[in-house]
Amino acid sequence: LKNTDMSQINGLINKIKNNWVFTKPADENTLIKGVKYYLSLKKKIVENNYNAISIIDVDGMKKLEGFPPAMIFMLISDELKIPTIPENDTLGSLTQLICKNLTEQISAYFEFYEFFEEKVLMGVPDFVPSEVVEGKIIVMPTKFGSFNEGILNVSKVKTGKVTLCRLSTKKDKFIMHLLTGKAITPYSWEEVGWSPPAPQLPSIEIVLDVPIDDFAQNVLSQHYILTYGDNSEILQEFAKLVGIEII
Repeated sequence: LKNTDMSQINGLINKIKNNWVFTKPADENTLIKGVKYYLSLKKKIVENNYNAISIIDVDGMKKLEGFPPAMIFMLISDELKIPTIPENDTLGSLTQLICKNLTEQISAYFEFYEFFEEKVLMGVPDFVPSEVVEGKIIVMPTKFGSFNEGILNVSKVKTGKVTLCRLSTKKDKFIMHLLTGKAITPYSWEEVGWSPPAPQLPSIEIVLDVPIDDFAQNVLSQHYILTYGDNSEILQEFAKLVGIEII
């Protein structure tokens, strides 16, 4: 971006500082870089009328730019109100669009971290949209491995009844894994690789409405899309109309 855009950059940085709670001060250059990337992507998103976007994280932003993209994800999600998901997950992004249009929720992505006897641990290593945050948006300037400083979201996630959904393919047809459960506050846990002290990543434990063994046999991806409430009926009706098999 040109220097003439610095007023826009500074305005967004001030908004971030007012709306996000920082666990410690962030390097000002980190904030400037994150906002510049966001504004550049925003231009492309608006020009092309994108309804969702996926950014390659590990082998993309981190490897090529040395910049963890969590801050960019947060800004796209909260400022532009469109779903975001990492790692060029096309089918995950499509699942988000289906869920968003049917439920009018942002349809956040979550990853599986552990399977227990009666529940699963789901979380994210980067960001969650403000829509699923319980209380204040809390962020932590931190490093993961050898990458430069990034702004990590460490907010608490809302609990309650949830619907999990994932689209995939089976031969030449779409299939959808659909299930419900109750999200509860998780025990403290850590992901290996973070500079100490390791952050408490945004996460929830979900007590599923189906046996864990049955669920595990049908898992289609590490990324699943979460919406609040029991949205299974409207998703099943949509799948029936467009010929998607529900599993």
